[in-house]
Amino acid sequence: MQRAAYRTVQEALANVRKHAPGSAVEVAFHRRGAAVEVTVANTVGRHPARGCRVRGTDRPG
Repeated sequence: MQRAAYRTVQEALANVRKHAPGSAVEVAFHRRGAAVEVTVANTVGRHPARGCRVRGTDRPG
């Protein structure tokens, strides 16, 4: 699962760089028991873009 979270954040950051260069980016990790939630959000213009959320369990990735 660590690899899935890493690759998701990597892809999200690549998308921000490509589609919204220079914008602020926030990456958050929250652990709830065996689940991990990753949120990546960037701001463009007046309204923040919706983040990409991935949820998983502690299964090998």
